[in-house]
Amino acid sequence: MDVSFVKEVLESIGTVEVSDYKQKVSANNFYTLTQKHAEENFFPGSTQKKDFLSSLYKSIQLSLSGKKNKSYFSLSQAVSKALTGKHILFALNDSRAQEAFSIGGWSSALIDNRVNESGVYNDYVAINEANLGVNKANFSVKRRVYHDVLIDDGDAVAASLEIIYDNDGKSDYKNYLRAIVPFGAVLKDIKLDGKRQEISPAVTNPGIYEKSGFIPPQGLEVEDYEQYDKRVFGFLVNVPKGKKRIVTITYTLPKAQFKNGKLDYSMSYFKQPGTEEYPFTLNLKFPSGVAIVSTQGRREEDRVVYSDRISSDFTFLSSFARR
Repeated sequence: MDVSFVKEVLESIGTVEVSDYKQKVSANNFYTLTQKHAEENFFPGSTQKKDFLSSLYKSIQLSLSGKKNKSYFSLSQAVSKALTGKHILFALNDSRAQEAFSIGGWSSALIDNRVNESGVYNDYVAINEANLGVNKANFSVKRRVYHDVLIDDGDAVAASLEIIYDNDGKSDYKNYLRAIVPFGAVLKDIKLDGKRQEISPAVTNPGIYEKSGFIPPQGLEVEDYEQYDKRVFGFLVNVPKGKKRIVTITYTLPKAQFKNGKLDYSMSYFKQPGTEEYPFTLNLKFPSGVAIVSTQGRREEDRVVYSDRISSDFTFLSSFARR
């Protein structure tokens, strides 16, 4: 479980007194206090955040066991919301039981059970971030995601993924970003704040980059590899404190195959565990001579637009037919 779940619990049970620290913790000040204990006098290997959270967990347990008028309904809602939003995950030794939790979306596994068949176009989007800085800058970072898809009759599908980061914190956000897209995707270019980057294959062998005199390649080092029948593009993105950064990844996908003049577009979005909800917009453009049969998005002249806030995994569907 992560700190977002703890905040939900605090909203359900109210303020808790952490006697070890002589502090009252509520849903309103929880993040501030956690970050304070994590960053003050920090050094690599320090356990101050862990120690504070351990004391808080004990205080929450005492509060739950001591309260006579507990709201179990409110608490169960917090647990349900945390499960759906991946703020609680399960890792089990029993592979069959673990598979069941993974299918239910209660693990970090990249599960995609959709069937590949003619007349169905399966798109996939997942964003995975790792904070490489010795700080908790990720607490202060907000993001917006835009996914553009152009289905061109008979040609490869053009796609882009744009992530806009806003860092309101006091520390830089040193983020290793992995964009996970369908198998067969081919990376075309990457832009940072609108500037096209010179892409170099990432050097990932420690035996090479740890050697004395190693000179990193010029440009943006990008990992480009297959994983779980998906394509992964990984690279470092630094978002300075108090700044905004726009990351745009452009790539092509295999062409769409209509069957009997019909095509079903299915996009599966995988939400990274531990992230707060954020805005997402899909802009799906289709060729002339094609009509929308049904869609979960907003119909426009030559496209479908879908906007929502990402709080869990979801699948978007849209069906087309030739006129």
